[in-house]
Amino acid sequence: MIEETFNDAYDQEGITRAADNALSPLKDYYDYYEKIVDQNKITDKSLNWRHIKDSIQIINECGFKSHRSLFLRLFIEYNSKKDDEGKIATNELEHLRKMIQLVESYIVRRTIVQDLPSNSVETLFIEMSKKNKDNVLLTEESIRKKLLEQDGRGIWPSDEKVREALSCKDLYGSSREKFCYFLLERICAYELDNYTERISDSQPTCEHIFPQKPGEWQPFYSKEDFDYLRDHMHRIGNLTPLTRPKNSDANNNPYCYKLKTYAESQYQLTKEIGEKYGEQWTRETYMRRQEDLIGYVLEIWKKDDKGNASNKKDIS
Repeated sequence: MIEETFNDAYDQEGITRAADNALSPLKDYYDYYEKIVDQNKITDKSLNWRHIKDSIQIINECGFKSHRSLFLRLFIEYNSKKDDEGKIATNELEHLRKMIQLVESYIVRRTIVQDLPSNSVETLFIEMSKKNKDNVLLTEESIRKKLLEQDGRGIWPSDEKVREALSCKDLYGSSREKFCYFLLERICAYELDNYTERISDSQPTCEHIFPQKPGEWQPFYSKEDFDYLRDHMHRIGNLTPLTRPKNSDANNNPYCYKLKTYAESQYQLTKEIGEKYGEQWTRETYMRRQEDLIGYVLEIWKKDDKGNASNKKDIS
């Protein structure tokens, strides 16, 4: 109790020390909450913290806020594992990162699938943020079990649902540009297996390979193929990360011109388009890239019902 903290405080120095001890937990809580609200407050550049920062960033871009109380509990429980010297074992940080990534997968998959209500998620996270009477700490298994128990409109979408959504619904929209960008940027990092040296881009955008104003492209396609590409322009297979100046340069220009701009990009996912998908942007090349990117999404934001690895590589 605070009264007990001040029992031996007989002078100004003692009072100051007692006050610092009494308020220290509140300061820790405030620091953690700052990191949850704004991932840029995470300054540690180690790999586990880089993962946690990425998770918080994309969850925030999904527009979620109801996860904050749950994440605050996770950070507080992580902090409670300090030893007598104030140090926390590396494996405990790995556990924190994996628990946060489970929640991230749940939220990102729901955001991709769309049309799923947030009220059920808010109720779930509020429930998970409360300690039970035995003060049992949360674990990867307890979080995974809780998320897998959700059904109906609170469900953790399956691979099939995510694939269907990415294939049949527009990913890009007026309020989703940043979410699309961070989805693609994470694929870039995953593809290069690079989570510490990341591209610093103050003007990130999503470039449409088949442009949003495709009038100049029409003579190069049959009506059927032109209509198909136009109808799929906002799907993930037609989107790629690019700086705003480069995006303006690519604009609505012919594909052969865009490839020169792409080749100069810092983003490997964009830079490789010409080499990987050829000198023409066709219905077939779009479909191939669409499948490639869907595969990455399912690997990065995986849902593992059995609790064991089932993907080509593990971001842990």
